[in-house]
Amino acid sequence: MKTKHLKKLGILLGGLAVLFIAAVIIAPKLIDLNNYRDVIVKEIGDAVGGDVNVGSIKWGIKKGIWVEMDGFSVSGSTLLSGDFKVDRIRGEVSPFPLLFKQVVIERLNLESPDATLRLKPASEKGVQAEEKLPKDKPGQVTAPLPVEVIIRKVTLSNGRVKVEDHLTLPGHPMIRSFVDVKIEATDLILGQQMPFRASLRDTATSGLGTMTAQGTFSGLTEALKLKAPALKVRATFSTVS
Repeated sequence: MKTKHLKKLGILLGGLAVLFIAAVIIAPKLIDLNNYRDVIVKEIGDAVGGDVNVGSIKWGIKKGIWVEMDGFSVSGSTLLSGDFKVDRIRGEVSPFPLLFKQVVIERLNLESPDATLRLKPASEKGVQAEEKLPKDKPGQVTAPLPVEVIIRKVTLSNGRVKVEDHLTLPGHPMIRSFVDVKIEATDLILGQQMPFRASLRDTATSGLGTMTAQGTFSGLTEALKLKAPALKVRATFSTVS
């Protein structure tokens, strides 16, 4: 009798294993995330007020759920005053918290990002930015996401940043380029202050040298909207050319 029960249990477990393997192989082929590209582009564009481009999106199941996006860019952002592009974005999501309406991203990697920031007087960009950014309709309330989003670790590596400074000498823009940009942050929750660590290197021979920094960012709401964004940074220069 006991042998018969063990045999049935073995068949059941074997069947479940086959179903799981089939799901791992078939599900990513049945559900194409590229069908939601237009929605992603619109939501990001509404948030930052720029032209958004999203490349190919892939996903699969291997020790959790992974999602990978090849090619992502935002140009002419009126909110961020600049452009941003990244070669590849990869995220790894824990499956079980999804059952409790939580999206827990264990790791989020941004590979080889390239950003251009334009520092201009408020008189040049303020009104124009406000006109381009979408406004909520009267009485409209932006609802939070139906799930809680937690990011355990974010890593931005091998980045480049160009700063076009129109503030220091009006009419004579100063351009600085930074390489080896790396940013790390842990345990980020939408709607809360987000601490981070960063390092970068000035390419100019008479520039700022190598800089490390710690800071916080706030203003990203639970509805994935920016509201009164605030950035605080404390930097240390280890070498000055």
